[in-house]
Amino acid sequence: MKFIASKGTEIEQADSPDLYAFALSFFKLLPSISQDMGFLLKMLAIPNDARLHPILAYLQEHLHENLKMPQLAAHFGFSVRNLSRLFNESGIRFSYYVNNLRIMRAIELFADGGKTMQQIAYEVGFATPNHFNRVFRQITGVSPNAFVKND
Repeated sequence: MKFIASKGTEIEQADSPDLYAFALSFFKLLPSISQDMGFLLKMLAIPNDARLHPILAYLQEHLHENLKMPQLAAHFGFSVRNLSRLFNESGIRFSYYVNNLRIMRAIELFADGGKTMQQIAYEVGFATPNHFNRVFRQITGVSPNAFVKND
């Protein structure tokens, strides 16, 4: 997972066909590697519309901020309705996607060590540690503490 992540936020099939094939195969094998990590596949979003690529990259870079659809739409020159339509046509729910990105980043920070759960919760953009715990449990099926202990 870290190897794939080290290659950037996007792996384009046309630019890196071997790496693209590897990453796609890895994500397809993930459920058989670890039943507990099946939630990672739910986080994989491949937009149908290329206009979403810079928006998704922006979201990943600004997770620590209070991300809202109206501000995002204005930043990229869309109406809220048109941006919502782009997300929906790609099968991406905005709040679900942002929360998934935040949880993925939190898991990376767990692996790096050195930070408390509270520090990680704030760093990935949650307003409170309780909200972080609740969303983490919804997405992964376990609490952050249980996840770290099983890792």
